[in-house]
Amino acid sequence: MHHLSIANGSLMEVETQVLIAGRMTYLRKEDKVRLLSQAGEVSRMLSGLTRALKKRKLSHGVPST
Repeated sequence: MHHLSIANGSLMEVETQVLIAGRMTYLRKEDKVRLLSQAGEVSRMLSGLTRALKKRKLSHGVPST
């Protein structure tokens, strides 16, 4: 679970860098939109995996951390 939290934080850093690059016109608008969309998809996958693992831990009687 700890690694998934780190991955989510890293994803947020990437999103921030994409936004900055877009504001500084290092990225075309369509590239920025595409990258942020992909980041959103990865975020949803991380959230789903986190929920599934927490549910699995609870069903096996292991307390979540």
